[in-house]
Amino acid sequence: LLNAISDGHGGWRIADADARLLGGRLRLEGARDRRGHWSLDARLAGADLAAHPAAAGLGVTGALNAALQLRSRGEGPAGAGWIALRRGLVWELPLLSDLVAALGLAAGQGDLVRQARGQFHLEAGRLSFTDLHLRGTPLSLWGRGDIAFASGEVNVDMVPRLMEGMTGDLPLVGEPTQLLLDLVGGAAVQVRVRGTMDAPQLRADPLPLF
Repeated sequence: LLNAISDGHGGWRIADADARLLGGRLRLEGARDRRGHWSLDARLAGADLAAHPAAAGLGVTGALNAALQLRSRGEGPAGAGWIALRRGLVWELPLLSDLVAALGLAAGQGDLVRQARGQFHLEAGRLSFTDLHLRGTPLSLWGRGDIAFASGEVNVDMVPRLMEGMTGDLPLVGEPTQLLLDLVGGAAVQVRVRGTMDAPQLRADPLPLF
């Protein structure tokens, strides 16, 4: 990585840097000029979520690929990117675990996210994501929204779907919740998540048709 950094004209440049992160390959390109303006492009391939120190306590695993483009802005960094996950155990992550609990379901070791992909933007201290698609068991979902870094404020909408063919063999915790019964009955439901990451508040509403 150090060999890929060069100085000159009051700034620096990173060209074709190659490093390891979470067991995967991290490629970096970047620059900073004499006025302090900077940019950084990163691409991660073949990473394993289980290699993250925080993953051990949650039992989180999965094959991760991602890309990120960051630029300097007056109010802070801004950028965009995408993330893709295959065969992941991620139901214990924040918001996903809250949704599973609201449905009255239990996600075990065999409940994998077969595929997930989403696009995101970073600006003014907020992470915004659009078109987050997640396919797996015991459910699939589509989501969008934003999260504030400093306060942890959450403004996220998710549309859950039960996997076809498994409605008669759902991993229930206690009695079925009304939200789960609505989904089993074929209703289109939108789950709104507000509050903060530490204390999220979930509310289910009928999905608007328009």
